[in-house]
Amino acid sequence: MGHVEERLSRNIDRQSFSFVGPDFTPLENAPRLAAWSGSVRVRGPMPRASSLTGFTLIEMLVVMGAIAIFTTMAMVAFGAVRSRQRDAQRMANMDQLAKAMELYVNANSKYPTQCGGLVVSTCDLSTFLPGISSLKDPSKPVEACDPADFESPCEYAFGQITDDDYVVYFSRERKLDPGDASLCYQLKPDGLLSCP
Repeated sequence: MGHVEERLSRNIDRQSFSFVGPDFTPLENAPRLAAWSGSVRVRGPMPRASSLTGFTLIEMLVVMGAIAIFTTMAMVAFGAVRSRQRDAQRMANMDQLAKAMELYVNANSKYPTQCGGLVVSTCDLSTFLPGISSLKDPSKPVEACDPADFESPCEYAFGQITDDDYVVYFSRERKLDPGDASLCYQLKPDGLLSCP
């Protein structure tokens, strides 16, 4: 009898159990099995080395797909919130600039004609609007707003300024009114208007 069969027969004698079907059943004649010198055969399905641990490939793919969908939805929602926040910042900047222009006209009896055609942040209105040099579009565009060649987003820019009138061009990411022709807007002494 070989070494493996001898160890197997000792274990079977000690436990007096064997694999006969899907579960353990006691042997009636354990010594007779110990004398058997044939190869050991197991009937029925082989028991797994470890019980069900880990995930299948399909389960992993389903989870990864769900995470991707939720991430995409969150990014879209986050982008819309950021767009609304930038538009709110633009409106607050225009409000500050309108107040500074009114302070200037009250002190000098005219609007600052020297600022005509300049980017707003380069105009010297620091007496009336401290920090005007940082009054810039929140999306940090390179080009100044020009209604003749409009590109959104654009940097706030003064149009023509006379003693009793001014215009500041700026852009938004969403229209103020669905009927507006473009995202170009202008700030005037009488309020906000869509660019013609």
